[in-house]
Amino acid sequence: MKLLIRFLLIFFTIAGMPGLYADTRTEDIRVLIDVSGSMKKTDPSNLRIPAMKLLNGLIPNGSKAGVWTFARYVDMTVKWGSVGDNWRKIADEGADKIHSNGLFTNIESALARSIAGWEKPDPATQRSIILLTDGQVDISKDPVKNQQSRAVIFDKTIPLLNQYGVKVHAIALSGNTDEVLLKRLALETGGSFEVAESSRKLQI
Repeated sequence: MKLLIRFLLIFFTIAGMPGLYADTRTEDIRVLIDVSGSMKKTDPSNLRIPAMKLLNGLIPNGSKAGVWTFARYVDMTVKWGSVGDNWRKIADEGADKIHSNGLFTNIESALARSIAGWEKPDPATQRSIILLTDGQVDISKDPVKNQQSRAVIFDKTIPLLNQYGVKVHAIALSGNTDEVLLKRLALETGGSFEVAESSRKLQI
């Protein structure tokens, strides 16, 4: 769990919390959480729940935020909106619904859903995605389709993220994660990247 705490603190240092850091732009944070079945092995204690609740407590009041879970499909767990007492209550309830029962790992669709509404530049807003996943791009039993989806992220999604001014902060929850993909998402958008190869390391 200490690794997750360190990651979240790194994220907020980079993003710049109002009143503590130079960047006083409004935060707009989109959280993407992998709920594929492989999480039963890589996160058996479901540490994504306390991680989400910790994040919920760190997001500054007045920020904009939303939470999506993803496997084959992408679901809005916490509706995007202004962060305040009501949003935090809903976010805590949403965290308790995080599971490990999904099929596939559709990172392409998760990213596409999360950036909706960011098409127009907004210099007054710091846009960030926090991505927690243990898998590689996996949308089909056909490896060709998986490679095509991965290529879309490299060729189209990353350029869009940069066009929209979005930083991706990724944490890999498995040694089998596609680190090349996650590192490029993070580094090419000016974000950050952390790795926890097992649930045990999340708790150390």
